[in-house]
Amino acid sequence: MRFAAAGLLVLLVLAAASGPAAANEPPEGGWTVDTPIERYVGLIDGIRAQLAETRDLYAAGDIEGAFRSARSAYLDSFELVEIPLRARDPNMTLEMEDAFARLRNDIRAGRPVNVVTDDVSRLLTGLNEVERTLSLQGLAPAVVAGSAFTIVLRTGLEGLVVLVAVLGFLAASRATHHRRTVLAGAAVAALAAGATWLVLDAVLAWAPIRPALVQAVPGLLAVGLTIGFSYWLLSRLDQRRWLEFMSARVFSAVALGSGGALFALGFATVYRQGFEAVVYFRTLRDYATGAEGWLLVGVLAGAGALALLGLALARLGRRVPVQALMGLAVVVMMAVSVAFLGNAVRSLQEGYLVGITNLTAVVPRLPIHLAQATGFHPTLETISAQLMLVVGYFVGSAWMLRGSRARSLPAGQPA
Repeated sequence: MRFAAAGLLVLLVLAAASGPAAANEPPEGGWTVDTPIERYVGLIDGIRAQLAETRDLYAAGDIEGAFRSARSAYLDSFELVEIPLRARDPNMTLEMEDAFARLRNDIRAGRPVNVVTDDVSRLLTGLNEVERTLSLQGLAPAVVAGSAFTIVLRTGLEGLVVLVAVLGFLAASRATHHRRTVLAGAAVAALAAGATWLVLDAVLAWAPIRPALVQAVPGLLAVGLTIGFSYWLLSRLDQRRWLEFMSARVFSAVALGSGGALFALGFATVYRQGFEAVVYFRTLRDYATGAEGWLLVGVLAGAGALALLGLALARLGRRVPVQALMGLAVVVMMAVSVAFLGNAVRSLQEGYLVGITNLTAVVPRLPIHLAQATGFHPTLETISAQLMLVVGYFVGSAWMLRGSRARSLPAGQPA
């Protein structure tokens, strides 16, 4: 517990120290306010503001004003952005042109407000893609790779510990003939996790919701999974009987004396972690467009680390500091969930389900890749949500630490 609380504090302090400052750091090769990328980013920010104005004017019944605003957003601003965008991604350029045309046509046709709102939301999501295509700077690749590494390590570590404990217990009880049953359950669970990814993609593609909300749903689900699992795991670490807890699960399955129970144990062990990994990576993928190579680097590094840990667990057993490893994984996943929450709230804003109170006058704006890798967006709503989550983590960890100390003291001694 002390390790988890101290680690979380260090991570958050470092994030706070590097976040706003990073907005002013030049990428490789230098970066000044007069560089083309700065001008294009400024134009894109202006288009976002004009689109918000377009939607507000239309909702207020000013159809002509909304049409003028939409036309200006395209003719006076986006056509300038099209120059470098067409050279990098002609298909994206055509898609954005069609989206702007659809918005103007729907305004002229007097379509319902929700239709025009959908048009604006789709364009806001598209502008994020445009900005990502035009720029990739700073620490974003390292953050994406680190997040992917953490997800693989965190979701794989518990499953690895359980499987090693299962196989070790079977060996100790001379029931090695059940190993194939357990491993078969784990293999089927891995396939089921892959199917879950396809099902989740299909459901979100079919659901009649705005593109921005498609990104928000997995993000919010990932935050919820992290909160629930983190406190559950911390309570287990607090008991200092992690391996004993795992052995008890194995014993109960073996005691039933059936292959089905052992198959179910192997399946449940892997699928729970696989489901979490699917949700986490679905979320990370949405916000790592343009940095997929770095995401793959993180995945491969995490898989390599898991392989080494598996070898160490098999050879060293109880001497491996499982509690420390799990505690570190929990701390880092807490930090990653703070980024997921910031991005999810931002997507809800782009989907017009949450209001926007811009703080750009007092809070620096990060380059989009770094902003989406860290979840740091200069709005009151995103920052407030992240701060509330951080405070919740600290309060919960402190409460559990207090309970740990109380249980470790002799009876009658005050905590």
